[in-house]
Amino acid sequence: MANEVHDTSILLSESQQLPAKKETFDQLQARHKKELKDLVARTTSLKKTATKGDKKRRKEVQAEIVKLETELHARHELEIKIHKDTHSPPSNSSLVSGHNNDAAVLEKTLVESSGSDIVASEKVSSTLLLHLCAYETIFKGFGILKSILENVKIKADKQEEKEEEDIIDTLLARLESMKTEEKEPKTTIQSKDKQQPKPKRQQKRKERKAAKFKEMQEQGEKEADGQINMQAIERTAIQELTKSMGLSIKEITPDGHCLYNAIADQLQFRHNISTNYKDLRKETANYMREHFDDFLPFLTTESGDPYNMEQFQKYCDELESTATWGGQLEVNALSKAYKLPVHIVQMDSPVLKISDVEFSGQQPIILSYHRHMYGLGEHYNSLRKNE
Repeated sequence: MANEVHDTSILLSESQQLPAKKETFDQLQARHKKELKDLVARTTSLKKTATKGDKKRRKEVQAEIVKLETELHARHELEIKIHKDTHSPPSNSSLVSGHNNDAAVLEKTLVESSGSDIVASEKVSSTLLLHLCAYETIFKGFGILKSILENVKIKADKQEEKEEEDIIDTLLARLESMKTEEKEPKTTIQSKDKQQPKPKRQQKRKERKAAKFKEMQEQGEKEADGQINMQAIERTAIQELTKSMGLSIKEITPDGHCLYNAIADQLQFRHNISTNYKDLRKETANYMREHFDDFLPFLTTESGDPYNMEQFQKYCDELESTATWGGQLEVNALSKAYKLPVHIVQMDSPVLKISDVEFSGQQPIILSYHRHMYGLGEHYNSLRKNE
């Protein structure tokens, strides 16, 4: 346990720690915006280090970018909460009581790992312990995310190796067939005695091809049997999570509008707001246009260059008028537009909470995110309370 506390402190020192000096909420938001822009510049540089032909490097870069963005998002949420806690005195002891067990455990661990007794006057304050517990929880989540990304990377590399081997086997079989055909006599005028062996050679060639095809088919079946059914695993994992939360999945049509239809269902079910995907697309695009500073830094071209205003306007136009799939940027925009927090449940990861601190008094929109549910890619469903 002492090692875990030590590792957490290292992580805190490597990422940008909470500022020592007091700052206003406006200063905090300004710093957050600057850190977001710095992150965009850093991720842009990372993308440029991965050439198109180097798939392994591209996957490593993408995993690193996801890790950096997740860490920064979690730290910003925590800093906002701490700022609100320290600038508005609590009405009772509820601030600490919700985490007193975690704080006590961490305090005991710090005492044991120090190698010496700590007198009562030198004990760590409950507020500091609360913050450390929060950081410890966050970085445990990062460890889970890291292991998921590493597993996905390993599986992807193995799949690519199998595909390359299959292609090579097919090409070798074709070359072998071509060589056999070249060795055969091409003259059409032959005696009856010379023509008799020809059907035998053709038959042998057909048999070789059939045997090769059967071998490839059997190999493919073995590989298929050995593959993990990620769709079934994800479905079971999300069902168990939602069951423990007292929620059930409301299936949404798997098309480019699934995010907006899922949010429309939540608005109707939880807040009695009637809307549809077309109106939500329009509201999302308008909010992003009006607050382009909050979204433009996160959009980049395939080459890793940041979007200019013309490209950003085109992005918003397509978002509004086509079936382009929505993602976290669009979820953020709708959360701000409706002043509601959004919770997203997904496999092997903590619940992603967007604007949870900013709109803490409101009932959240709750969605489930599925990466493997359909062959087309990402999908969102609505999560309703069990009746």
